[in-house]
Amino acid sequence: MQFVRKKENMPNGFIAASRKILTSAVPAHIHEFFEIEFVISGRGVCCIDGHDYAFSDGSVFFLSPINIHEIKEADAEIFNVMFWCDEGDESLFLPMFYASYCSLVQTNGEDRRLLYCLLSELVSSYEQDIGYARHLLICFCKKLEKMLNKSGYKPTGYVQRALLYIAENFKNKISLESVAGHIGLAPTYFSYMFRKETGMRFSSYLDNIRFSYAKNLLCFTDRPILEIAQMSGFADYTNFVRRFKKIFGLTPTEFRRTSSIANMADINK
Repeated sequence: MQFVRKKENMPNGFIAASRKILTSAVPAHIHEFFEIEFVISGRGVCCIDGHDYAFSDGSVFFLSPINIHEIKEADAEIFNVMFWCDEGDESLFLPMFYASYCSLVQTNGEDRRLLYCLLSELVSSYEQDIGYARHLLICFCKKLEKMLNKSGYKPTGYVQRALLYIAENFKNKISLESVAGHIGLAPTYFSYMFRKETGMRFSSYLDNIRFSYAKNLLCFTDRPILEIAQMSGFADYTNFVRRFKKIFGLTPTEFRRTSSIANMADINK
C-alpha cells in the first residue's frame, strides 16, 4: 500500500488541486494530508476504510489522514484538492465533527453548481495566488459544513482546531497538554471544553483515532505489527498489544488473521 507524502504532492506546503479523468482502479493508499474529491460527471466505487461507496455526478468525498482508501472502479471526471490545515486554521475545519468523518456527501441543484464553480476557480488559480485559493477552499468547506449541520450547532473554534491538529498529528507523540498548548488554552480548561463539545475525554478520543487507524493497517496492509503500532502513535509495543486485545477481544495477530479470512470470504462470494 502506498503512503503519499505531503512534501511530494504540495510543493507550496499548503494546497494542490487538479481536474482529472479516472478510468481505472486506484490502489489502496493513505496520505499525510486532507483531500476532497468532487465528481463532476461519471460513476464508480470508492472503498474507504473497508466500506464501498458508489459515487456519481455531484458526489463529494472528504478524506482525512486517518482514512485508507482506493478506487475500485471508475469512469468519471473529478476535481481533486489536497491540502494541509497547518497552524490550527479553524476556517478550514471540514464537517468531520458533524458527520463523524463523513466519507460521502451527495450534492444536487444549486449546491452542486456552487461547489463546482468554487473548485473550478480554485484549480485554475491556486498556483498563482495561494491566498485566493485558501479563501475559495474556505468557502467550499463552509458550504459543505452548512449542508451537513442541519441543527445549526457549531463547536468552538478551540475544539475545531484541536480536532484538526489531532487528525494531522495522532501518529506523533501528542498529549492533552501539548494540544492545549498548541491552541492556547490551559490543559484543565481545554479538557473541560473538549469533553463538553465532543462528549468524550481527550484520551478516549485519541485512542479511538489511533486504534481505528491500526485496525485499518492490519486489515489492508501486510506491514509488521510492530511497525503498525509505531505508525499509529503507540511507542510501547507491549502496551499496544495488551490494550488492543482488551478493546477488541483479539490480539493484533489474531485480528489480522480473522479479517483476512473475512476478506477472502467476501471475494469468493
